[in-house]
Amino acid sequence: MKLSVIIPTYNRATLLADCIESLCKQDLQSCDFEILIVDNNSRDNTRNVVETSVVAYQKNRIRYILEVRQGDFFARNRGAEEAQGKYLVFTDDDAVFDSNYLSTILYLFERYPDVGAVGTKITIKWEGGNPASWIKPYEYLLGALDYEPKGFMINTYGLYLNNGSLAIKRDTYISIGGNNPGQIGDYLIGDAEAGLCRKLHQRRIAIAFTDTTKMYHRQYVGKHDTIADIRRRVENNGISEAYTDVFINHLPMPKPTFKLFVSYIYYMLTMRKRKSIRAFLGYCQYKKYNDYIDLYQHDKKLIQMISQTKYKWE
Repeated sequence: MKLSVIIPTYNRATLLADCIESLCKQDLQSCDFEILIVDNNSRDNTRNVVETSVVAYQKNRIRYILEVRQGDFFARNRGAEEAQGKYLVFTDDDAVFDSNYLSTILYLFERYPDVGAVGTKITIKWEGGNPASWIKPYEYLLGALDYEPKGFMINTYGLYLNNGSLAIKRDTYISIGGNNPGQIGDYLIGDAEAGLCRKLHQRRIAIAFTDTTKMYHRQYVGKHDTIADIRRRVENNGISEAYTDVFINHLPMPKPTFKLFVSYIYYMLTMRKRKSIRAFLGYCQYKKYNDYIDLYQHDKKLIQMISQTKYKWE
């Protein structure tokens, strides 16, 4: 087994079916990869969808795994523990892929043996109409990822990958402790894949990125192109940064919010929508950062939760 594709999922049975189908239509031989569906306590028919897929795609190796510890980081680490492939490919349950997605990832690992991790371009696939016009600069918050220059690159520092399309050598993943605390429900409690990439940087492990194949992240007009959803995502960025500064850098520094709030009010009053949105989101991110540098140091319940996220590899 060369590749193990790991898909954490929670109450997204319909989207999951499309994701599995896209993986089963890859141009890579089915004997070279397995698909691990890690169910993080779904209450819908996720298990039935996986069982139906097992019957529909009998040439593919598809496995269902139940992970009862809530949190996508537990699901990803459990998938890594169960995986039989030399390389792990992490993705999301709301993804579909180019047909050369897995073969490209495998080629890069085999062509460049010093590379420890591989990422691909991620494009937002809007469904349900045309998204709001202001959303384009914020698509990176929805998972969109690309790097300049176009084509292919390898770096030992500075490349940050998204868990929606992040492949890594299994031995390397386990040796660095796997995914950092990530999302529980809609919000982060740690720095997730940013922390994972940071650990790779610290060890000078090469990371490759290519845009010759893509993961398409399905997002919905009216839900993901709203101020409320983007606000939640920038607040998650604030939480991630606070986790890094408190637990890794040990140097939390409160961020100034007053100027951003005043700018937001000014741009609102002068009807400058795009600038008001930018100022408001900046304010929300900084405020959440400040809130969490305090919580990470004084909230006993949260501190205990963080202490319990260290994964014990069997």
